[in-house]
Amino acid sequence: MNPFRNIGEKIKKYKRRAFILAIGHTFGETTAHIFNYWIYIPVVALLGAVKGGIIMASLSFLTCYFFILFYDWSQVDWLGIELLKEANYGPDFLEQMRKKSKIAAVLWWPFHQIFRLVRWAHGKGGPAAFFVLSMYTDPFTTTVFLRREKFGGLGKRDWTIFVGSIIFGNFYWTLRTVVIVLIAKLGFKALF
Repeated sequence: MNPFRNIGEKIKKYKRRAFILAIGHTFGETTAHIFNYWIYIPVVALLGAVKGGIIMASLSFLTCYFFILFYDWSQVDWLGIELLKEANYGPDFLEQMRKKSKIAAVLWWPFHQIFRLVRWAHGKGGPAAFFVLSMYTDPFTTTVFLRREKFGGLGKRDWTIFVGSIIFGNFYWTLRTVVIVLIAKLGFKALF
């Protein structure tokens, strides 16, 4: 029996889904990295917490709203959000992975912890999931994860989640950025 035969069959079976998730995550992480580190920090550092925070919250609103429109229009779960909502990443997930492969269990461990945190927050109800997702992800991901309809546009509840995530998430990121800038300035003054 060829042990690689099953791998080849699984790759064929999930090739399109894996490709979509890979492209979606690459695009999502690249966009988030550029927005959070290359744009957010300099804008808040140069314009201050209030003016910079308002500008970045506005830019966050426009960017995330565009992503929601595109996500609903394409009807493709390119970040795996719908998959995550339906999946079981509970305490036994890592044990199942360990039985299949020790390497897979080690590689999945960091992601499993994130999934567990999100699933825990989601299981606790809306507020816990809202705050965890708003701090850890962007308003697009928060809104799509917490809405009830799959590719259903934004209802009244979804708009409340979206705008709330814009406000809370950007307050958190602005505060975080101000602290980083202050620490950098203090460190620079101490060195020179």
